[in-house]
Amino acid sequence: MEHGSAETAPIHVAQFDLDIGSVALIHRVIEGAMEDWAPGDNPLDRSRLADLKLAFFAALLDYNFIATE
Repeated sequence: MEHGSAETAPIHVAQFDLDIGSVALIHRVIEGAMEDWAPGDNPLDRSRLADLKLAFFAALLDYNFIATE
């Protein structure tokens, strides 16, 4: 398989048909997980959730930009 072929290329978020309900659901899941995190829990877990939240919103911004070009 060739490096960078369509079979191995990462799937870009713009290839998905995201409706507002899906976006809201994903956001609620991330927020709920962050709210459930307790001070005695592994601090890396909360950090990873925060990173996930940032990545999710960055992907949405990217998706919106591409979808409106």
